[in-house]
Amino acid sequence: MPDDHVDAADIAGYEAFTHRFFFADSNVRKFRTSIVISTEKSTQELPLDI
Repeated sequence: MPDDHVDAADIAGYEAFTHRFFFADSNVRKFRTSIVISTEKSTQELPLDI
């Protein structure tokens, strides 16, 4: 299963997305939501000491 993700500004935006793309599509049987509460790291940079 691909590790796709959706970034939404808030829960209301995510809810609008799910209604538009999942609930309205009869081919979608189920989907799973995981919400990040906090982050340890907010960048993709690595601390490289060269």
